[in-house]
Amino acid sequence: MLSTIERINGPQTNYTQTSDNKNSSEVSYDDFMKLLVTQLRYQDPMNPMDNNEFINQTTNFTQLEQLTSMNSSMGKIEQSLTSKNNNENLLTAASFLGKEITYSSVNTEVDDNGAVFKFNLDSTPADTKIQLYDSLNNLVGEFTPNNINKGENIIEWDGILDDGTKIPKGIYTYNVQAVNNMGDSIKAWTFNKGTVSGVSQLNGSLLFQVGNQQVSYDLIYSVSEKDKEIGG
Repeated sequence: MLSTIERINGPQTNYTQTSDNKNSSEVSYDDFMKLLVTQLRYQDPMNPMDNNEFINQTTNFTQLEQLTSMNSSMGKIEQSLTSKNNNENLLTAASFLGKEITYSSVNTEVDDNGAVFKFNLDSTPADTKIQLYDSLNNLVGEFTPNNINKGENIIEWDGILDDGTKIPKGIYTYNVQAVNNMGDSIKAWTFNKGTVSGVSQLNGSLLFQVGNQQVSYDLIYSVSEKDKEIGG
């Protein structure tokens, strides 16, 4: 170790910093050695660096460099596996093409013919109202549908609110408020149906193209083909 220190304390060497693409916050092994050499060169001769401290510094940096390299390698492996799984999931999701799916939804499109609302009720209501909200979640109106029963209800609406105004065309969200004879609320589950015309991925999540909407896989309730339910 003494001979090493003597060589380090030899003639002064000037180092010239070069520009490269490394992040300025990263310290390479060469950078570390240059800093260590500088530290030894300008140390107090009457109070030199302890040999154990010198060994600890080099050992700690070497271990840190190895861990950094290992983490980088593990990240690449994880990215590769995730990409493989995503590709496999996308191929599996392609089997949904052309099939009808039922999925949770609070959206409806109002066009020249009005709109359609689909929802399930736990029991037969005494009174039901459907409230519509715009894209900013502002209540724009409500209407009262007729002949609502327990179970699945599909309501075709002409687009005219209870106050007689015609609602503009567009995409709206809606909320079903139903109560029984005692005035107690009845649980309502809103849904939609459509044929899958495409599948895609976004941030690892599978999306199914249904009409002009993209439906996340975790919202799907059932899948049907030729009027035969095959999942749920």
